[in-house]
Amino acid sequence: MKIKYFSLACGIGIVGGLLTSLIIALVVGPYSPTQNTHLRGDQITSNSIVQTGRKYGFREIIAIESPLLRSIELRNHLVDKSVQYSWDLLNETNELEHFSTVVDIQESLIEHIAHIDPKKALQSVWKFKSNRWSRLLTIVFSEWTSMNTFQALEKATTLFGSFRKCALEAILEVHSDSSELLEFANSIGITHEIELLLGELEAKKLLSEPSGALDLVFSDALDDKEQEELIISITDYWIATEGTEVFPDFLRMIKERFEATPDWNFESKKLLNLLVERVSAYDPRYMWELLILESDAIQLQFASAVLQSWGKQDRQGTFKTLEEFRDDELQDRIRRSLVVNWASTEPKQVLNEIHIVKPEHRANTITVAVRAVFRQHGIEEALTSLSTLEDQGENVSQATMALSKDWAQLDPFATIDWILNTKKEDEIERFHLLRENLPTLTAINPERAFAIAIEQSRINVSETFSLEIEVLESIAEHHDFETLTDFTAKVIESAHPYTYAVIGNQLISHHSFDEALRFGTVIPEDFQFNYFRDLTFAWFIEKPESLVAHLLDFSTKHAKIVAQRALEINTRRQYLSAEDVLQLESLVNTNHSEDES
Repeated sequence: MKIKYFSLACGIGIVGGLLTSLIIALVVGPYSPTQNTHLRGDQITSNSIVQTGRKYGFREIIAIESPLLRSIELRNHLVDKSVQYSWDLLNETNELEHFSTVVDIQESLIEHIAHIDPKKALQSVWKFKSNRWSRLLTIVFSEWTSMNTFQALEKATTLFGSFRKCALEAILEVHSDSSELLEFANSIGITHEIELLLGELEAKKLLSEPSGALDLVFSDALDDKEQEELIISITDYWIATEGTEVFPDFLRMIKERFEATPDWNFESKKLLNLLVERVSAYDPRYMWELLILESDAIQLQFASAVLQSWGKQDRQGTFKTLEEFRDDELQDRIRRSLVVNWASTEPKQVLNEIHIVKPEHRANTITVAVRAVFRQHGIEEALTSLSTLEDQGENVSQATMALSKDWAQLDPFATIDWILNTKKEDEIERFHLLRENLPTLTAINPERAFAIAIEQSRINVSETFSLEIEVLESIAEHHDFETLTDFTAKVIESAHPYTYAVIGNQLISHHSFDEALRFGTVIPEDFQFNYFRDLTFAWFIEKPESLVAHLLDFSTKHAKIVAQRALEINTRRQYLSAEDVLQLESLVNTNHSEDES
């Protein structure tokens, strides 16, 4: 009986085993390790990994389809591997053809290198294209922080711009103890920077409650550019996610900020206007309806911002609404602002419809539009626009001057030639255009600029305001002392007193004190006394505390003139210290025999 039961049990066992094997085979399928491990391979599946439990080589791992399984197997593969091993694998990834696979594998390798040697990992970051640096820096500094926060912080401060910020943010994300971080930051002098970033990170966590995030960021100074960008981003997120229903809350927040902003803080007010303009774009009519219920001060501050947004969507509707605005002065100011904005964005359309612009706003509008045409379409179209408007009887003198100055920054030779050739009939306009643009040419070619000034000297408005003086002022600013004195000698004699005084003032304004004193010694002797007296007054206006030190190293004969005049001026202005006064008095009282010695 026992033998029968045993035989039956064996039979059941064998059959059960066969059935179990068959079921596994049907469910899982036969496994045969692939022999093709080319980098493009996609034969290894998740079932393969689960079944075998074996370790795979690098080329087999990168052929795994699943990014998650590929990452897990690669991490397991790199355990106990050296930096050099990962570095060599990193070079191999250049053969990969699928970008997503390349990125995943390279990031895992960088992470492994950073875990062992973060400095080496940082070196490898710069070998990649710049558009990947931020992500790789985050990986490196996250690993670095887990090993040595202070060392990571020190290294991050050696980076610049957005990459420095990226590294610091990675450190702050990993190191949770903000008080310890601030202690580290204080020891290397970046406390304010870390405080700003901690505030930004906290604000980003509050995006589910945007008004709270704005409160946090607004509590800091608004001078920092990154803080401004963060405020704008939070506001955009707030309106984009919750819609125009938040307009009343938004406007209330803006109003509170504005009323708490000091009058002198123009940057903060500018930012508030920008926020109102951006938010109004979602529904400018609704924002306008809310705004006109506010006080005159709030309307005065933000009406232009709302209407700017509205004007971009419905210009005619905006102008019609503006006509109903009760404050005539503000209405005129906003209208001018809207037209100028229109002129800068759609200059050709504005110039074609210039007749709809109020006469008192046209000169400025034409100027803005013509300059915009120059930037967008080039000088030929800008000049054609000027000519057409002039033929229509419009006043284009302001626009002509502005365009010539813009053009001269790019090509002063062509600008001057155009002025000389097209303004032959209007000497006064030619004079003013040359006066504004010859200095730009002087910085590049003083000989040509001075020759033109001499040729056109007959149109000088006066000896005080001459083209030669304009060129010489520019030479004093841009060129050496010898060039200045060479050109000064060519000025006609009747213009000498004005020329010397202007050049002396120019040298003083650029703090070229020694050159100003030297210049007085090379001009004709008859003019030296008045030159030094005029120079002293200019010096007192600019930087009186430097006067005595320069005089002590200068010729006594001419220094006496300056010292005497300085003492006279000081009796009224009292800028000099008691010690300076004693030194000047001593200089004035120096006798002639000492002068000669």
